[in-house]
Amino acid sequence: MSDNRSDGPGAGKRIVRLAVRDFKRITALDFHPDPNWQPVEGMNGNGKSSLLDAIECALAGKGAAPDRPVRDGADGARIVMDLDGLRITRTFTPDGRSSLVVKQTDGDTVSRPQTVLDGL
Repeated sequence: MSDNRSDGPGAGKRIVRLAVRDFKRITALDFHPDPNWQPVEGMNGNGKSSLLDAIECALAGKGAAPDRPVRDGADGARIVMDLDGLRITRTFTPDGRSSLVVKQTDGDTVSRPQTVLDGL
């Protein structure tokens, strides 16, 4: 990958799908945003901030995670984000561990996945 952030496996990607389970206040969410415009709105406590935090955590990593990313009572949290050509899967355990897998559409696992995400 070059130093130019406009090329590489993650360049020019948009969120196609976001699936979240047991992250913060979200029990389960399967979100397919409109490619042109997607407002995120709702009453207080409905999970707008949790949705945005899930996007940030999927891309930015453990350092962006809240102190307690796993919903109370759950055995783990999972965020799956499909971008054009990439699938990002980040999981969290209640004891603070996390894992990251990034795959291309053809199923090949990306080596150095956080480096690819940092280049987006």
